[in-house]
Amino acid sequence: MAHLKKVAILGGGISGLAAAHRLFELSDQEKIPLEITILEAAPRLGGVIETVTRAGFQMESGPDMFITERPAALNLSRRLNLEPELLPVTQEHSQSYVLYRGKLRPIPRGFYLMASGQPALLWSLPFIGPLGKARMLLEPWVPVRRDTGDESVGSFIRRRFGAEALKRIGQPMIGGIYTADPDRLSLQATFPKFLEMEREHRSVIRALAKNKAAAAASGPRYQLFTTYRKGMQTLIEALQTKISGRARILTGRCVSEMAPHAGGWKIRCAGFPDMEADAVMLALPVRQASRLLQTADAVLGRAVGEIESESAATIHFAYRKADVPGLPHGAGFVVPLAEGGNLVGATLTHQKFAGRAPEDGVLIRAFAGGFGRGKVLELADEALIETVKHEIEKICAINAQPLFTSLKRYAGAMPQYAVGHAERVGHIRKKIERLNGIFLTGNYLRGVGIPDCVHESEDCADKLLRWLMSRT
Repeated sequence: MAHLKKVAILGGGISGLAAAHRLFELSDQEKIPLEITILEAAPRLGGVIETVTRAGFQMESGPDMFITERPAALNLSRRLNLEPELLPVTQEHSQSYVLYRGKLRPIPRGFYLMASGQPALLWSLPFIGPLGKARMLLEPWVPVRRDTGDESVGSFIRRRFGAEALKRIGQPMIGGIYTADPDRLSLQATFPKFLEMEREHRSVIRALAKNKAAAAASGPRYQLFTTYRKGMQTLIEALQTKISGRARILTGRCVSEMAPHAGGWKIRCAGFPDMEADAVMLALPVRQASRLLQTADAVLGRAVGEIESESAATIHFAYRKADVPGLPHGAGFVVPLAEGGNLVGATLTHQKFAGRAPEDGVLIRAFAGGFGRGKVLELADEALIETVKHEIEKICAINAQPLFTSLKRYAGAMPQYAVGHAERVGHIRKKIERLNGIFLTGNYLRGVGIPDCVHESEDCADKLLRWLMSRT
């Protein structure tokens, strides 16, 4: 019988839980017995994924959905028997808006993030001026970039569609996903499909004209997104249930140091006995991962620390439907930096997904912070809520007080994929190979979405098990 191997997973968010689940699947297949311990600093599992219900309103503190085009999260849901719980975006409300000169303007169907394959639709955009529209329509004649090196998303949009397209729609759409400066954000690491469109079709407009999924988009391609009927917490609870009988789960354990010990690793948590493990997987946010890695390898820790991150906050506002009659009939809106203010955008949660509010209720989830708007997060909780509430009221013409509000802050939770990110991660992966038995996963490596985190973590689990097998 194979010798029992001890694995410590640091971090009990979606990355750590998905990795633990996959390790058990693989260990069963390969007949390799594992003793897995998950160490989580917080009092609960799930990380940024948390669903809270209050007075019939279902609120998501973190991500509220995932894309099915990247299959890892969908496949995991199927293996956990969660497919019957999946809930698509309500199609009648799958419309996005953008703030333009103080008014919400609809993003027409057929417009995908930064462009459309329909020239007539581009000419009708209500948030771009005549000269800006003319410049966008010239995109098919813009030469393909010859330099094969990475380029910023801002440079790409400006080069192909013009400065106004970046200012009025590109930046707010990107801000709603990455809370990032588009002139620093890596195109290769975040929107590689647009790079492929340019290279393969010599034009984004020509490429989108052949893309059926893009024809149904209104900013995002809502038809490709899904969630769970009882909220994203469903995924966390299913993973926890699946592994809790086999893994040792320790919450409230903040790891302060790890060091080589007897062919493996010693892990230190303040106030608790040291632990030993044959292999350690760091499934932590980038700042924590960098800090901890420096206790084992200063060079590697600094390399991870070069990946910057932004902080953000989500604020929920619950209203009576009768008090807010003027809301647009869509899923949400984004706010360009050019419009000023502190609001990145907002989701009209009660319309986006069924069952998120009482029949006579309205639930708005606002986003604050990130690039160009980080100053507002320095406010105390009450002042932050009041500041964002004032902006929501102005944009949505709300004159009533909310039934209640709920604030959640996330310090350094949004990694910034700067130009050269893929190369930077490649260097980190090479450096980590020097530390036998240390493995990295998280949203700062391959993608920030739930499917990206699941994919990265399952791939990391496979590498870890193969490494253990090579030492048996």
